[in-house]
Amino acid sequence: SPSGTVVAMWDDETGPDGREHHIQLGSAARQIDMWGRSIPLQRSDDGRQRLRLDAEPTFVDGVDRWLIDFRTMLTLTPGFLELSVDDRGHELRIVNPHDRPLGVVMRLHPPEGWSLNPRKFEFSLAPGAEIVKRFTFRYGRDMVANTKTLTAEFDLTAETHHKLFVPVTFDAGVRDLDAWGHAVVARDRLVVRHRVFNRSDAALSLRAFAIAPGRARQTRFLTELLPGQTTTLEYHFKDFESLMGRRIRLHLREINGPRIHNIEVEVD
Repeated sequence: SPSGTVVAMWDDETGPDGREHHIQLGSAARQIDMWGRSIPLQRSDDGRQRLRLDAEPTFVDGVDRWLIDFRTMLTLTPGFLELSVDDRGHELRIVNPHDRPLGVVMRLHPPEGWSLNPRKFEFSLAPGAEIVKRFTFRYGRDMVANTKTLTAEFDLTAETHHKLFVPVTFDAGVRDLDAWGHAVVARDRLVVRHRVFNRSDAALSLRAFAIAPGRARQTRFLTELLPGQTTTLEYHFKDFESLMGRRIRLHLREINGPRIHNIEVEVD
């Protein structure tokens, strides 16, 4: 519409005072709370709107719809990263939903502790056009399996300049197994249990490690874990007082294969 799109926004993870977010919403100039009160929007130094959000919805009108579409149409492939000792390639698909050509500078910011190559791309997109950009992740063998966030920073030039930061979440782990662990005190020692479930249709053979701060690495071998089977590995630590409140990393490495898996167990 001539007045733009209305977007409802809130923040479930903040306290009653809310917190400030910087978001690129184009021409939007005000937010309206649940009681109809209008609040003028200020802008950050890079031109994004500054909004204070809490758990109650607020409405922003006059939003440039194509900027919302640009964010939601950005897709990462694959959406699941198989953790491995090898570098892993990914693709980002970028679409121009605007009715004007876009000049694009894209900078990629990897999850903490990771690197990627290349990190910067420059290109143009005609209206309705799309492009795929490829890059490679690198990470340490101690990387924990969980949800990660890649942040794509965009400088978009159409009739005006727009700065966007788009978080892209993905899961990192090993598709063919589930693993979890816990630590318990049993008399004079700390016992760490590492349970492994084979969700694949083939047997898995793994080398397992427990890596605790200031302690020698403990190793176990897990051979021919059959499909649908669960097993438990145990690690024992004497004089464990120095480990209280610390984290122990439980590592799996595929035998004759590249895949790796890590979880962390907190000792409390």
